[in-house]
Amino acid sequence: MEPTETIGQNIIYGLLDPRNGELRYVGKSTSGFRRVRNHTAVSNLKPSTKKNNWIKSLLSQGLAPKGVVLEECSNRDSLPELEKLAIAHYRSQGFDLLNHTDGGEGTCGRVMPEESRKRIAEAMGSRVISDETRKRMSEGQRGRVRTDMDLEVIEKLKKSRIGKKNSDTHTQAISESNRARVWTEESKSKLAETNKRLGKKPPHPSTFSEETKAKMVESQKHRPPVSEETRARLSERTKAYWERKKSSSLTKED
Repeated sequence: MEPTETIGQNIIYGLLDPRNGELRYVGKSTSGFRRVRNHTAVSNLKPSTKKNNWIKSLLSQGLAPKGVVLEECSNRDSLPELEKLAIAHYRSQGFDLLNHTDGGEGTCGRVMPEESRKRIAEAMGSRVISDETRKRMSEGQRGRVRTDMDLEVIEKLKKSRIGKKNSDTHTQAISESNRARVWTEESKSKLAETNKRLGKKPPHPSTFSEETKAKMVESQKHRPPVSEETRARLSERTKAYWERKKSSSLTKED
């Protein structure tokens, strides 16, 4: 069973050691590479297993396991048996796998009833996450190493969104959320640093297509009049911006 480049939803995958390319773990997934990516999540590394200890050892060195698709399956019910066959196959080839069982566990074929889905959604919707928990979650993500798998999945998600449009309700919800958001100076600084590191620059109007320009003009027609308070605020921000620019320029000359 040779690794393939195709990524579907129902797959048998392997985790490779980035230092020597050796296969160390075989697993199954009904959610494509999302399951593979979750192996490096802090919450999934708490149980002390051979596989988790190996991943934590890699992360401590600034490395991460590399995921590969070993087999793709159109029928999710066949995954448990395929996983067992894959583990047996690679062990027979002399690979020192970290799987603590022969595979086949789980409930890949189970479909959750709609009523159960609604109950879970309602329970999650009423859950209140404390500031302390949010801080721990933030710190856990901050120390996470972004792997090639993450970048590959992000790229695939971007491509999957091409041509898709949000519903009017969804667009309105996003708009209201962004309006209510308060950007602190620390947040602005972090965003600027991230964009600078990634080489991102705001798009210049000259690069907009005629269709985009027309949409922007049309949206401005239906925009409510700008209040005097807003005008004054924008004016103050503009003045402050040019003052900083002028000050920065004088400092460089000195």
